Amino acid sequence: MRICVPTEDDAELDATVSEHFGGARCFTIVDPESGDVRSVVNQEHGHRPGTCDAAESISGLGAQAVVCIGMGRRALGSMHRAGIPVYRTEGRTVRQAVAEFQMDLLLPLVDEDACSGGQEQGDPNERHHQARDHHM
Repeated sequence: MRICVPTEDDAELDATVSEHFGGARCFTIVDPESGDVRSVVNQEHGHRPGTCDAAESISGLGAQAVVCIGMGRRALGSMHRAGIPVYRTEGRTVRQAVAEFQMDLLLPLVDEDACSGGQEQGDPNERHHQARDHHM
């Protein structure tokens, strides 16, 4: 499964994970099974919130899942409608985020965790979640 990690730079596995999906300068696409890694510039960087189709952008890159720190509600809704799972990471580099993904340590990013118009993200540690199975 190819995953997309929104990043601040194009340093591939050593890239810094962007704090927010919409603010990412690049997307790093990783296939953990093959080891293939590539970084692409986020063509929507700097867009007005709600003006792009996040799921279309990600699926166009060949990714089947997103691993991120934070994402807005519109982007998350777009991903959910397209059937693209989104997981929340604590990793600060792509390498760390992918390792968490491979070890099944990530929880799904849900609506309550999403950003909305400058509001702070929810804390998923305050709620009880089931671990995910990314082999769907």
